Amino acid sequence: MVLEHIDFELLPGEIHALVGENGAGKSTCLGLLYGLHKPTDGTLLLNDAEAAIESPAHAQQSGIGFVFQELSLAGSLSVAENIFAGRAPSRFGIVDWSELRRRAEALLTEFGLSIDVSLPVDSLPISTRQIVEIAKAMSLNPMILLLDEPTSALTPDEVEGLFVVLRKLAKKGIGIVYVSHHMSEIFAISDRI
Repeated sequence: MVLEHIDFELLPGEIHALVGENGAGKSTCLGLLYGLHKPTDGTLLLNDAEAAIESPAHAQQSGIGFVFQELSLAGSLSVAENIFAGRAPSRFGIVDWSELRRRAEALLTEFGLSIDVSLPVDSLPISTRQIVEIAKAMSLNPMILLLDEPTSALTPDEVEGLFVVLRKLAKKGIGIVYVSHHMSEIFAISDRI
């Protein structure tokens, strides 16, 4: 059995690091919180009420966003299309491309990233794609953000830029679960381990 006797609490505005050796169940724990796995026992409370997260779509509707270690972007689509995939602003059933680009640019500005959002994701460096992935999760306005090894493809400067953004999100009351094998990152960014 995986994740026996786990008691985990995330507070609003907290960056909580989830640590353990390889195979300890960190990603499985995130998957349970995001509806990728079904618990066989135990209770999940969301805003002090018992919750059963049935699927990733249900998790998103419940205010939970997830940034996976493996990128889930569609390479041939633009940055803006990826960020708002399936949720592009439209008028009379037609995508409002200028509004889509404006929203994507505004979101990326929060990350200190100024790029042409009409570029295909395939044309971007891996580090920029990672930031686009995080922006995609944030476009859903989550109250909880799950990050599984979000810095695996980032340079030290980009990691620090990400940390600035995460601190801003925490100040807005977003609870963040942060998984990393880099202990220096854990101690630099987390409020609780």
